[in-house]
Amino acid sequence: MLNDLKKYTYLILGSLLLFIGIVGTFLPVIPTTPLIVLACYLYSKSSNIAYAIPPFAY
Repeated sequence: MLNDLKKYTYLILGSLLLFIGIVGTFLPVIPTTPLIVLACYLYSKSSNIAYAIPPFAY
């Protein structure tokens, strides 16, 4: 149960940061790159399959 809660929390936070990062593309005040990198990290933590793949597998 707690594992599912963490997974969905990471997914929601990743989606929120991705949205803010996309908005930051058009607004000069908000940095885009760190937000999108952090969103990718949170998405990888929310998925067991994506987290299990080594970074240089291909």
